[in-house]
Amino acid sequence: MRVRVPPPAPEEIEDSNSVHLQTLGYDGCMFSMRANKRLLQSLWALCLASGAIVGCGGGGGTAGNGGPGGSTPIQNATFQITWPTLSKTALVHGLTSARSVSVNFDKASTTGQDVVINVDRDPSKLGKYTSTYPVPGAVRSSVDSVAATFYAQAGEKGTVVGTAHAAVKPAGTSLNITNIVVDGAVHYITVVPATLGIYGGASQLTFSAIDEDSNPVAVPSGSATWTLLTGGSILSLTADGTANPESGGTALVRVSVDGVDSAPGNVVVADDFKINNTGLSSSGLIGFGSADPSWTWSADTNNGPQSGVPVVLTANDTTKGWDSQWLPDSQTSQMIGPVDIPNPPNAMYTFTQNFEASAARLYISGRWTGGNGDCYEITVNGSAVGVDGFGNIPLLELGQKWIGFQIPIYLVTKGQNTITFRVATNLSRCGLRVEFNH
Repeated sequence: MRVRVPPPAPEEIEDSNSVHLQTLGYDGCMFSMRANKRLLQSLWALCLASGAIVGCGGGGGTAGNGGPGGSTPIQNATFQITWPTLSKTALVHGLTSARSVSVNFDKASTTGQDVVINVDRDPSKLGKYTSTYPVPGAVRSSVDSVAATFYAQAGEKGTVVGTAHAAVKPAGTSLNITNIVVDGAVHYITVVPATLGIYGGASQLTFSAIDEDSNPVAVPSGSATWTLLTGGSILSLTADGTANPESGGTALVRVSVDGVDSAPGNVVVADDFKINNTGLSSSGLIGFGSADPSWTWSADTNNGPQSGVPVVLTANDTTKGWDSQWLPDSQTSQMIGPVDIPNPPNAMYTFTQNFEASAARLYISGRWTGGNGDCYEITVNGSAVGVDGFGNIPLLELGQKWIGFQIPIYLVTKGQNTITFRVATNLSRCGLRVEFNH
């Protein structure tokens, strides 16, 4: 879930040599922090609290069905950012020039998705100010981490001038985030453990920098130096932390900032498979009516055998002749069919994709649905496994319901594999939609 939050009215901080910062605290109460003005001018407090609190000293949440984790979700959560005095030059770690920030709460929604809030600095405020921003929807009380990325331009554009990672600590039915210090001295560093897929491409490794008071330190891009300690055959690593997976296994890496070295950290490269969802390419969604080159189709129709490359259909525009009862299009998959017209010949249509696995006996699962026809059969390397991987064949689905599937691991071989989905149609509007779990 991604939202953009407009700049609210700021809460100004006192401008004196010794200032008193008051901000949202645990369980909806207020807490205070006294510090030197120079320090506070370079402090960006990022705090998350909940408005759904009865009173201070707050009670603990009760077990419920608030999504993954089985705990009561937090409603009306907010977070704060204290923006420093704006500078056109990078005086303090480059972060005084930041115009926007993207705050990502990891797997925080009740459905287990990331919650991303994008915020622009108020351009009319040149001095230091504090603003409170809402977190849309409910937040899981089991959320435990947040990442902030600061940009040189509004709208999360331009150069990334700094990043920070912080822990989120549930407290009853509220949350708080430790302060992120801009100009704090790095006391120790930890590598954030990473798991990469062999076919996942290059990935940027991350780390947490901590000051002597256990506060996360916002560190500008390019200030860290990475070293590969072991596992040169498993991955390659650039000095800026870009890892390229090569083969399965575990590599050890180290990161250094301002002369402080981390302990060795693990980067796991996992065996993987390279396969595409319907209507989705490596560069994004494929346009309506365009071919999906990852798949082919074939059928024995009344007009004889036919085959070709399927095209992308849509459930979102009934003027194109498609069924509004189909599951809606999404950013992860779309319906594909033999032709971009609503009435292909009645037949058993077989949709095929060749895919590559880096090892044998890999676990492959996902979900699929047909377009106004029976989801009839899945085969892997010529072996039929029913519609769910267990030989089961349900009733007509008509593109309105997902069917989960799991491929028996003994069918997957190292190297090239072939998977087919068979859809029988006698009601027109033939199509297929598949999403693989990665």
